[in-house]
Amino acid sequence: MAITDSQSNSIKAELEIEKIISNGCGLARYNGRAVFIPFTVPGEKIYAEIDLTGKQYLEGKILDIIEPSPDRVVPPCPLYGKCGGCSLQHISYERQLEIKKELVSEALKRNGGIRIENPEITQSRAFGYRNRIQLHSSVDGPPGFKQRKGSAVVPVSECLVCNDGINRYLAEGDHNISERTVLFSPDDKRIYSSAEETDEISVYLNNIEIKTSAGSFFQSNIKLFEKTLIDIKEYVKGDTLLDLYAGAAVFGTVLSESFSRIISVEENKSALKFGEKNIPDRGAFKKAFYPVSVEKFLKKEGKRIKPDTVIVDPPRTGLSKQVRKYLMSLKPERLIYLSCDYTTLARDLGELTRGNYSINMMKIYDFYPQTAHAETLVVLTGKK
Repeated sequence: MAITDSQSNSIKAELEIEKIISNGCGLARYNGRAVFIPFTVPGEKIYAEIDLTGKQYLEGKILDIIEPSPDRVVPPCPLYGKCGGCSLQHISYERQLEIKKELVSEALKRNGGIRIENPEITQSRAFGYRNRIQLHSSVDGPPGFKQRKGSAVVPVSECLVCNDGINRYLAEGDHNISERTVLFSPDDKRIYSSAEETDEISVYLNNIEIKTSAGSFFQSNIKLFEKTLIDIKEYVKGDTLLDLYAGAAVFGTVLSESFSRIISVEENKSALKFGEKNIPDRGAFKKAFYPVSVEKFLKKEGKRIKPDTVIVDPPRTGLSKQVRKYLMSLKPERLIYLSCDYTTLARDLGELTRGNYSINMMKIYDFYPQTAHAETLVVLTGKK
């Protein structure tokens, strides 16, 4: 039975949660329309209030759980639901892993026409894994994270998904925090802040030194990133590596002994300056750096460079049409694609596999437990 509140354009109704979607909400249906409801678990029957004003989809909130899922757990963080960081703490970690496998499989099928029913997933520590965060200042209180909805700041003195280094910093209080400050604790003991004058720091990945800065982009789950790099190393092939979206040239540095020539492309000039320091010099080994966008590089240099292995680690928007077109014509022995967004990954893989590539390996890495996000590694082989 549904009860309508005409004054607030809402309705109260019983719903069944079908699945978790990419924003971490549960998906239900009301009169054929999609309803997104946070803090739910697939299979649950709930009593919810539904906002009827949405045009493309509806949003709702739980009023009562009629039949809870056996996968529901008590969220351990007192800020859960207020802070905008986590979205799945109410679901057991084992079920979270299955949900991410389902999210990737569905995205591949829907956006790429690719069927991979049960992809492999590498798990992380469920808590205490995160070594990099953004902290925001507050006008009338201590710093913290942005709230789940809106721009207000939720004060935080401890974050359960963060490592010991960040939590020691949060517990101390009275920090020099700008409007948005990046905190980076690469090994539980050291802590760096982008608000401080620290131009260069060292991070160790599988005992290899990487130079970067506190404010520069870096993976937020170093332990799992190290496992990812070990897996990538098994699939590289040939003499020349082309590293697109190279950042501080982490891939080129870690893989430098596997190639005789490495070409790094990154439009962030400050990041690439670190890359020039990171990739070691040795013997006849050659390295080249291009501080331009991938698209500009391909327009100028793409036709003359014939790499054996290409690595792409693009932003959430994935590969542009120009980059996809280039890769379709290139057909290297190995194309290694690390993605932080399975929706754009699926789009890109759909085009690549309909053309000149076949998937050799795919694995999900749970870089971000307690959220609906994950990293996906795909190794493709160019069809001859």
